[in-house]
Amino acid sequence: AAETPTEFSTELPSPTATPNQFEETLIPSPSTSVSTDEPTAGPDERDPNPQGQNTTIIVQVEAACFPGSATVERMRRDGSVETVPMALLEIGDKVNTGRHKEGHQFSEIFMFGHRIEDEVLNYVDLKLLRGDEHSQLLVSSGHYLIDKNEEYITAGTLQVNDILTDGWMITEVGITPALGIYHPHTLTGDLLVNGIHVSCYTKIMNPKYAHTLLVTHRLIYHLTQYFSFSLKSNPFLNYLNPHRPHLINPITLLHSLVS
Repeated sequence: AAETPTEFSTELPSPTATPNQFEETLIPSPSTSVSTDEPTAGPDERDPNPQGQNTTIIVQVEAACFPGSATVERMRRDGSVETVPMALLEIGDKVNTGRHKEGHQFSEIFMFGHRIEDEVLNYVDLKLLRGDEHSQLLVSSGHYLIDKNEEYITAGTLQVNDILTDGWMITEVGITPALGIYHPHTLTGDLLVNGIHVSCYTKIMNPKYAHTLLVTHRLIYHLTQYFSFSLKSNPFLNYLNPHRPHLINPITLLHSLVS
């Protein structure tokens, strides 16, 4: 089940906060419910200011992952590759994991830990440099990245001049609000976001243990593939949907602990 913010604060982060002081601020909204089974209204159908109140909210989610604008490389059915924003990903999509040397470069998304399109989160904003290449990564503070020694390190502890896997050096660290909260899980447990090799896991649990505990989710996903059920209509995939709180079962309980 998706994590629900439990702490509310009216204090905004200090403008002089150091890079390691990643405090997300929760601004109450007229409605904080984001999980429904009904289709989400398009941009032109939404009331931009219901009841005359500001509906933009910044939520506190300890381990939320990436905004909807973060990009990934997705394989088309014909084998070609396209770059798409994370907001367009679906269960079953094959995305680049960054494992170029291990023969598992593309892996399928089998579940989402979070998939919230209309909330704003304060993300750790990393500017990176590799030779003549520049990149930027917005990621939640508790999300695990991979350093030059192939060790897991949370985004909130990174500092300027730290070096990540594949030679990316951090040149600037800040905090930037961005729309959307997305947490895709691949079968391999990692993916390439904005060209940066990252894990699919957070500091709530050691990635090795988390990957093992999610074996039930992967099994359900593989069963749906084996029996050739539709990824969009298969009722078994309800168990992999973080926005169905009425499905109280061991699988959703396990998911709440590791994502």
